[in-house]
Amino acid sequence: MIVGAAVAVAHALRPMVAHAAAHQPARIRRVDIESGKGTVVAEVVLSDPGGVDSIGPITITPAGSRFAYSYIRTLSQLLLVCGLDER
Repeated sequence: MIVGAAVAVAHALRPMVAHAAAHQPARIRRVDIESGKGTVVAEVVLSDPGGVDSIGPITITPAGSRFAYSYIRTLSQLLLVCGLDER
């Protein structure tokens, strides 16, 4: 079973499904409606995946030739404080 959301329908009525979860890379699949079989046609790979929690939503053009996506990134800073008990 393919987990994801149908995000576009190509010209030949062949849905494209994007897995928009925390997994990287996010894979875009073309699904055959009759068999339910999916084929990966593209992967969303970020140049700097540091701190990325999830990719999505992914939007695909009706022809399936281009796509747009967003992602959530969480960055934090660790500070070390020394000498608080010395007065």
